[in-house]
Amino acid sequence: MPKQVDNYILERKIGAGQFGEVYKGFNKLNGQDIAVKVVKRDLLKGKFLELLENEIKVLKSCNNPNIIKLYDMKKTANNFYLILEYCNEGDMGEYLKQKKYITEDEAVEYLIQIISGFKTLVKNNIMHRDFKLANILKHNGMAKIADFGFSKLMGKEGMTGTMLGSPLNMAPEVLDGTMYNNKADIWSIGTVFYEMLFGRPPFVASNIIELIKNIKTKPLQIPRKINNISPEAEDVLRRMLTVDPNERISWDELFKHKIMTYREEKIKKELEDTLKSQDLNLVLNLSKFYINNNKVVQHVAEISKKEELNKDRKSVV
Repeated sequence: MPKQVDNYILERKIGAGQFGEVYKGFNKLNGQDIAVKVVKRDLLKGKFLELLENEIKVLKSCNNPNIIKLYDMKKTANNFYLILEYCNEGDMGEYLKQKKYITEDEAVEYLIQIISGFKTLVKNNIMHRDFKLANILKHNGMAKIADFGFSKLMGKEGMTGTMLGSPLNMAPEVLDGTMYNNKADIWSIGTVFYEMLFGRPPFVASNIIELIKNIKTKPLQIPRKINNISPEAEDVLRRMLTVDPNERISWDELFKHKIMTYREEKIKKELEDTLKSQDLNLVLNLSKFYINNNKVVQHVAEISKKEELNKDRKSVV
């Protein structure tokens, strides 16, 4: 029998973390799919309680289609339950394990959505501090920034010094243990974009000391044999993955970078070239153009799972 918390039914476990587990569920009142993050109360002491409170504040303050939504929160004697938006395609890390790497067009589309989500975070003076592939959820082809367990509401000074995150995605100033600002998140976005394009992190090492050395001494490689990316994609990558945070691209520059609109311009040019074509089979050209620019990302099939869950729901409701 599935567990029930108030009006929420927890159907099956879909993930686990340091402080608890994540379940796929639904709202008994309206049938809406949900994800439920279960956090054990006895583990939440001191700094860990502060991190959970920060996560809740951040999710409550952010309303953006590219940021995971917090619908509700429940408390029991043993647990906190965060009732979250459910994403039907898992996370970007799982997606890339299947694909190895993705085309520039698809990667840029996800980057634009990610940057759109960060516009809201920056506006609200919030740092994510743990941005990586596993913390990008996918729902019907849309990217959603998730897991704000390490996030921070920045004060007036806009600086912090806590070393948090995943080393391969952490900015060099964070790895160095120095004070840093929210431009550290820009580096993390750069590492994620790089992984989408080439299927591997931009810098690797067997330990943090070696990783810092590699970042500071080895030039950023663009493996064109894997993905022959455009000048626009290379430019934004290099500017995000600039070691010195003072020289790194700013948020305003990133929001206005050509990468945000170049795909639209590219499609417009392709259409103009097609219309100017002297090819007698113009209809065929237009059809090819439409197919090339309206590719649908393959979604995870959950038909059998849904049939099983519907049976469960009938027994519960």
